Amino acid sequence: MTPRDVAAHMQASCAAIYEVFGEAAPTLSNDDFVVRAHELSRAFGARALQFRAHSGDVAIEPLAIIESVLREAVVNDQTGAMALFALVSVVGPRLLVSTRDARTALEGGTELGDALDELANTLVKEIRRTAEVVRGLPEGDEQWLEVAKGLTIRLEASGNAESFGFFA
Repeated sequence: MTPRDVAAHMQASCAAIYEVFGEAAPTLSNDDFVVRAHELSRAFGARALQFRAHSGDVAIEPLAIIESVLREAVVNDQTGAMALFALVSVVGPRLLVSTRDARTALEGGTELGDALDELANTLVKEIRRTAEVVRGLPEGDEQWLEVAKGLTIRLEASGNAESFGFFA
């Protein structure tokens, strides 16, 4: 695994969050969630650009598994609550583990290591901010809870139970 491979994978992960929330924000029906989606898109777009500087001139597509889970969440709840829940509880923690694993694999301090540290800090900050906005998600709505649980099951079934690895 080269530093360029790590950078490309992390860029693809951030690009997926950037793209989905950027596209979804104007379509969501809850104003607080619209603002949060814009802020998430901006934060992860900045991280994607940061990794782009380390991944070379290779065209990077958003990481498919992150993109598809977030898009599924948007489709299943037009308010945006499910997409925000997916970031806080499903995608964010796994990406944080991937970031830690990538940092460990790099061995030593590098500019890429600094970018990984910034991504970890961004993840924690954005997860906390998002969690504050989505407090009081639909309790007792069995259908909503089943769909939310399905997102986790889907990631587990695709081999992403704990992280998004490096070449998923």
